[in-house]
Amino acid sequence: MMTKDFKDLLRAFNANAVKYLIIGAHAFGVHAEPRTTKDLDLFIRADEENAKAAFRALSEFGAPLQGLEAADFCDGSTFQIGQPPDRIDIIQQISGVTLMRRGRIVLKVSLMEKCQLA
Repeated sequence: MMTKDFKDLLRAFNANAVKYLIIGAHAFGVHAEPRTTKDLDLFIRADEENAKAAFRALSEFGAPLQGLEAADFCDGSTFQIGQPPDRIDIIQQISGVTLMRRGRIVLKVSLMEKCQLA
């Protein structure tokens, strides 16, 4: 189950047209078997336009952004907010996974050439 903070951040991401995917235990619970988790993992597309949208959304949400700027959300790092069980991880890079411009995910795995998921 998602906490109020998780839902509020997702609303802010949606309102600002942030390109993101919910990954980790929350996604696993929807597609396989629900399980407890101590955070919400969000994979964002790391480009200039999306970084600006993510920064706006995080600002509206009330995230602690002192010393940060929009460019920090397209540098490949991970941004964490809060403490478990209400921690939020904003992930910009996953080895072998690319969030494409048209909203597609491309997995590059050593056993496959390319597998596109809609």
